[in-house]
Amino acid sequence: MRMRTLATLGLFMTTIFLAGQAPQTSDVPSPFGLKMGMPKGQLAIEKEVAPYKFQLASVTKVHPDLATYVATVTPNAGLCFIRALSPTVKTTEDGAQLRSRFEEMKSQVAGIYGNPHLEDSLQSGSTLDKARDWMTALLQNERTLRARWSGPDDNLPMKPTISKIYVGVFAVTKDSGYLAVEYYFSNYDQCQAELKASQ
Repeated sequence: MRMRTLATLGLFMTTIFLAGQAPQTSDVPSPFGLKMGMPKGQLAIEKEVAPYKFQLASVTKVHPDLATYVATVTPNAGLCFIRALSPTVKTTEDGAQLRSRFEEMKSQVAGIYGNPHLEDSLQSGSTLDKARDWMTALLQNERTLRARWSGPDDNLPMKPTISKIYVGVFAVTKDSGYLAVEYYFSNYDQCQAELKASQ
């Protein structure tokens, strides 16, 4: 299941708009020590999990709550997307521990980018509406908990080269799950075009 997650090009994918002028090098953000446009040869690659999608053996700026890093890197655009996953978090049926990890990560990102657009919802018509059903609903894709920072969607003042950031949670079992953090760079559309052209 985790490998399927790694191979998926982000569960939060939405249209990315290209940024304007290229920023000065000193202004370019580098989440986990990675910058937009980095070529494959500059990355510590462990294995390829899908076309142009690589699980990294290491990053230069490790986040203490995240363990697995996956990057999309195409020949022309270079690095355009990062997905970082936490280790599996054991939690109670109401998801308390997992939700606590989510709040901590959301607060960290909000400290830099401001308050996000928050989606904390249960699918319409779901019968899994009790507190004890929280993880079950998440496991069955009937519940969503994620935060989004976006220039195009929310008119937030994003840093140069970064278009969107997502923080979300996913269930592995009824009593375990993990946290995912995604960075979409402003060359993401270019990456997508290269991916389509290669198929």
